[in-house]
Amino acid sequence: MSQKIEVPVNVYIRQEKDYLIRCYKDTLFKCEGEEEPDYDIWSNGRSCDCERAQFFFKIDEDASDDFGCGEEYFRIRITNLDGGIVYDEWEEK
Repeated sequence: MSQKIEVPVNVYIRQEKDYLIRCYKDTLFKCEGEEEPDYDIWSNGRSCDCERAQFFFKIDEDASDDFGCGEEYFRIRITNLDGGIVYDEWEEK
């Protein structure tokens, strides 16, 4: 059985209406022998605007978090601590 390895990452969450970007520190996991961590939690589990708004606005307590379900208000880019891109939605339209 392969061992899970913690991989610290930066999750950059971009608000599409004004391109404001916030950084959220997270830890993803990869199995021993894999090159990249599993980013599925962000591409599927936290892909909805209502989920991403919670992370985006956690950083700014004065901001509104009135976002319904959908996938139009926020895009993410995940990088390793060296800045290498692990997952990227910023080029999607």
